[in-house]
Amino acid sequence: MVENQNPVINNAVFKILRPFVRILIRYGLSCPEFVDMARQLYVDVANKDYAISGKKQSVSRIATLTGLSRKDVQRIKDGIENGNETTPVPVNRANRVIMGWLRDTEFLTKENKPKIIPLHGNQNSFEALVKRYSGDIPTKAILDELKRIGAVQETNEDKIQLITEGYIPKTEEEKINVMANCVSNQLETINYNLSHPSYAARFQRQIKYVDLSPEVIKEFQEFSKERSIELFTEFNLWLSERKKQLQISDDDKPKGQVGFGLYYFEKDDVGNE
Repeated sequence: MVENQNPVINNAVFKILRPFVRILIRYGLSCPEFVDMARQLYVDVANKDYAISGKKQSVSRIATLTGLSRKDVQRIKDGIENGNETTPVPVNRANRVIMGWLRDTEFLTKENKPKIIPLHGNQNSFEALVKRYSGDIPTKAILDELKRIGAVQETNEDKIQLITEGYIPKTEEEKINVMANCVSNQLETINYNLSHPSYAARFQRQIKYVDLSPEVIKEFQEFSKERSIELFTEFNLWLSERKKQLQISDDDKPKGQVGFGLYYFEKDDVGNE
């Protein structure tokens, strides 16, 4: 039985969690395990994001905000402080190489398309690209990974060609990490927009049409993918140039992170909203 008397937030939670619970069940995460993780997050968020300015966040206040007992809050808080939190997964090095290939003008043609580059060499080569964007990871290791995921191919002239528009995860672990990052970023934007006036909101849009034929759906899927790739390429180049200018200026101003996401969705049962 749901005790919260706010039907709007209750319906939103059910709608948001339904596809997520499908994923959890598919990967064998039980309800008790999910509840334990939710308890930890409730305590962590209440502790870090809802403290009263100038005051140390108390166990009693966290218990009031979360509905947990003071004993449970203290136990969970101790566990977090002892380093039992889940740590974020580092950005995939192969993804860095692909992104560099797609936005670094040294590795682009005049039409802003990825160049076919020689495997070895100090400049304009795959070896130079890997050294610039993957740190100390060996060139062969990156090449093997990009071949594994079908991102590159070798030509007859001992050159490397990029044949994808970005890093496309293949393993389940990679896909789950991408899901976590994308959903987290989108919810952060939604949370920001809920707590700010419309004139200060971050960009958030969606279009949806119902009662479409399979032919039209297939056509739109291909059309939207093509146009989205063009848009992402443009955004990628724009941000890359601005970042280069910042690196040249080398000022001491605080730095931040920015991004832009798009997604395609499709449903068979339009009545299940």
